[in-house]
Amino acid sequence: DERHDPRQLDTVLDLAEFRLGAGEQVLLSAPSGAGKTSLLSVIAGVARARSGLVEVAGADLATLSQSGRDALRGERLGV
Repeated sequence: DERHDPRQLDTVLDLAEFRLGAGEQVLLSAPSGAGKTSLLSVIAGVARARSGLVEVAGADLATLSQSGRDALRGERLGV
């Protein structure tokens, strides 16, 4: 049986490094399924990265609670 096991998550996004300074803008352009929405969700703290460091406005998102990520998103990202 070759059904997908939901416990085995596929790698959606694999970046060595991505930096964006305050006030900088970037255009994310890639084919469907390339991970654009996943990247934005991780940066916004809506989704959690399974590995690596995600730092936004000097805060390590892995160390923040859900309410802490919500507050950061509202105060610093305007989302």
